Amino acid sequence: EILQQSNNITTWAPSNPPPPPPTATRTTTCPPPPPPTAWDPPRRPTSSTPAGSCARPSASAAAAAATTKVDLSKEADEETSPDLPEEKPDEKTEVFPVAGLDKRCTSQNLHSFEHLINDLETRRNVPDPTPKLSTFYDEHEKLAAETQSVIERETALRANITAEIQRLKSDLQQSIKAEDGSRRAYRDETVDVMRLELQEPCRFNRMYGCLQKYVSGHGHLPPLPSSCESEEDRRLSIWIQENKSLMYSKSERITNFPHRITALKAMGIDAGESDAQARWNKMFAKLELYKHQHGTAVLPTLVECRLSNDRNLITLRRWMDEQKEQVDSGSITKHMDRLGKLQDLGVPLKLSPQHEWEYYIHRLLVFRAHNGHTFVSNKYPGLHSFVLGVLEKLKKGANEKLTKDQ
Repeated sequence: EILQQSNNITTWAPSNPPPPPPTATRTTTCPPPPPPTAWDPPRRPTSSTPAGSCARPSASAAAAAATTKVDLSKEADEETSPDLPEEKPDEKTEVFPVAGLDKRCTSQNLHSFEHLINDLETRRNVPDPTPKLSTFYDEHEKLAAETQSVIERETALRANITAEIQRLKSDLQQSIKAEDGSRRAYRDETVDVMRLELQEPCRFNRMYGCLQKYVSGHGHLPPLPSSCESEEDRRLSIWIQENKSLMYSKSERITNFPHRITALKAMGIDAGESDAQARWNKMFAKLELYKHQHGTAVLPTLVECRLSNDRNLITLRRWMDEQKEQVDSGSITKHMDRLGKLQDLGVPLKLSPQHEWEYYIHRLLVFRAHNGHTFVSNKYPGLHSFVLGVLEKLKKGANEKLTKDQ
């Protein structure tokens, strides 16, 4: 600050001034001194101080006198200290009062000492500290000891948890091995139980023994009951048809005994299609033939069929009436594939809105249960069209709306 103020003073200095007389002095008016700071050490003018400038030894001395006499003799030049470094006028020296420092070290530009601190370092750098610093030293050591204790507890807890995890993993592996062994023993025992059940005295086992004898003697299964020669063979054939029907309908009378299904399949007996399905397929084939011959799948009325004296046409007409009754009652929804085949062939059959809604809602619930969503693709054409229709009815301004129940 002294150098800046002295730099602002305009002095007169000739280029080649004559040597002044030994007693020559000049009085110069100095600017008012700055206010005293917390720490203002005295400075002596450097050798680069221009002649006639004000060199203020201290702020207190400058405040005492407004004018200063500067001696321009050799003795004043010899008394200057050339060891002091030359400072630039624009540089400012920051002063940090020690009393202003707090625990977080955030005074002025001093933000943090965290990058200089080692973890849990408690050495005392000052051998003979003041009482205040000694108090901070004691608190610092106490916090370090507490932190070390917390770290030790956390380390011990982590070690215990790791050991517990390893123990649980070992127990789990042993449990898995024990479970596999138990399952294997259970399966083996189940096989033995089922084998013994097939030897117990009951109607199924008795008829199954007769079937084994018939196949070993004839090399094939017995024919239909109407074609059997003996009563024993006819009974065996009826028993086979009964079990085929149970397998086709997935009745609990047969599904609760999977070993019986396996035994029947081992003899070449499969569910196949039931008699009702076989009859339906046979009548549908006749309807396809009628369309091929007449160009339409719409049959004449029953009266017209009777007048034609065509027994096959009368039977086909009665079968078609049965299909219409199933459509009107909604029972055909159990066999929607049949309705689809009839519609594709050109038969004008259609479910009522209520039956169609119930059927497709049921299918949509099944679809959602299997797939987890209701975004039906084109792979399910009927259900896809139903969902699109529902979405259209839900739009604003749609001509047809869903009912409250729907």
